Amino acid sequence: MMYNSPLDLSGMSSMTEAEQDIGSGLRLILSTLKKQKKLLKMAKATKVNPFHNKEWNFIVKHVVYFLESVMAASPVFIDWDITSNAYLHCDQLKAEKWRNNLILISQDGLELGVGEIKPEEAAAGMIEMDRIKVMETMKKQLKMRLKCARSARELQTFGIVICNNTTELSRMQMADDGRYVYPFLKKLKLGTTEESCLEYDLTLEVFLSFIGLIEESPVREELNLALIFNDYSKFIKPTVYVLKSSDDC
Repeated sequence: MMYNSPLDLSGMSSMTEAEQDIGSGLRLILSTLKKQKKLLKMAKATKVNPFHNKEWNFIVKHVVYFLESVMAASPVFIDWDITSNAYLHCDQLKAEKWRNNLILISQDGLELGVGEIKPEEAAAGMIEMDRIKVMETMKKQLKMRLKCARSARELQTFGIVICNNTTELSRMQMADDGRYVYPFLKKLKLGTTEESCLEYDLTLEVFLSFIGLIEESPVREELNLALIFNDYSKFIKPTVYVLKSSDDC
């Protein structure tokens, strides 16, 4: 089982700027090497038997190279097919169940978001489960961010749900009164499949804006400020509730 390397940012204020840059650079190199090895293994598996795993065949063909290209110059990077650190203390069976298609990570190792992807053949129930899975993981990641946050700007996580040609982008924030605010930012075509290729320019523009929002959320100049965990800890609740009105049934 693979997890991201946990990182306690509370001690970074004692490091010099040069030490922080060196540490971030080393982590980025190691993560890039690990990711390249993993993507190569995924690509080989789909070449040998393209129908063996329809989900990963779809991901490699239509999602991986698009997202990796869009985020090539970003300090935020993606780790694929991995369990979030939010489930680090779960038993192995539960942690494997919550394994994610992708995790968005800052150059300091902080989880900023999560994504789930399903191909065209996926049942509606499985897609709905992915949406709930993304929402629950985003909330757990938000709690992880809260532990080392020094400003309210850091109290947000981001979600990506892709189902065949449709992409849903979302953000979860913790308001000053402790409410979890979960708006859908945009719903659009994926743009990388034969059916949606005419939407590629719009998809690219939206994803670049979305990545910009993610890049603005990690800690920067606030490293010398005090942690704000005690101001928000009383608002932490155990789980996400998905409510549907009678109109949705």
